[in-house]
Amino acid sequence: MFAGKDNTTQLGPRKDFYGQAVVIRLDRRYVDKHVYVLYGHIKTWKVHKGDRVKKGQDIATVGAEGIALGPHLHLEVRLGKNTYTATVNPEFWLVPLPKHGTLIGRLTTPDGYAWLGARINVYRVKEKKPVYWTTIPTYLPEPGIQPDPLWGENWLLTDVPEGKYILEFSVPGGQSRREVTVKAGQTTWVDVTLPPK
Repeated sequence: MFAGKDNTTQLGPRKDFYGQAVVIRLDRRYVDKHVYVLYGHIKTWKVHKGDRVKKGQDIATVGAEGIALGPHLHLEVRLGKNTYTATVNPEFWLVPLPKHGTLIGRLTTPDGYAWLGARINVYRVKEKKPVYWTTIPTYLPEPGIQPDPLWGENWLLTDVPEGKYILEFSVPGGQSRREVTVKAGQTTWVDVTLPPK
C-alpha cells in the first residue's frame, strides 16, 4: 500500500513522523475489516507500492528515521483503515516465544469506564517469593492504541515466561492484587474493577 518517505503522505500523527515506512495490507480480514501493517523508521525499503509480498520476504532494513532516537523497528497493526487512529495493539498479532504466553485484561471503574494511563506492576513468583518483573501501562485515549474489537482490553503484555505472577493494580482510591498463571502458548485474561478517584 505504501513504501517510501512519509514527508508528503501522513501516516502518523504528523508528516515525517516515521521518516520512511512500508505499509502492507494483508489478504486476510479481521472482524470483516482490512488489516494494515506498518513498519516505521526504516532505513531503506525493498518493496514498492502495488507489490505482493510473501512470508519471509525482506521488505525493509531497520533504521532510525523520522522522530526515532535510535535504530529499531516500529510495528503497527491498523484495522479498517490505514490511519494512525485505527491502531490496535500489534502484540496481539505476534506469536509468543516458545515457553511464553500472553497476559491481557481490562482495568475498569465500577461503572464500566476504562482506567486510562494506569500502571500495573507485575511480580514473578519464584521460590514462593514475588520478584518485581515489569510494569504494564493501560491504554491512553486517542490517538493511542485502540482496544481489539473482540477482546475489549485496555492492557496487554506478551512474551511472558510461563509461571506464576502477581499483578498489582493501584489507582487513586483503590488497590487490588491478582495471582495468575501464565501457560506457554496461551492467553490469560484478567478483569479487575477498582473504584474511581
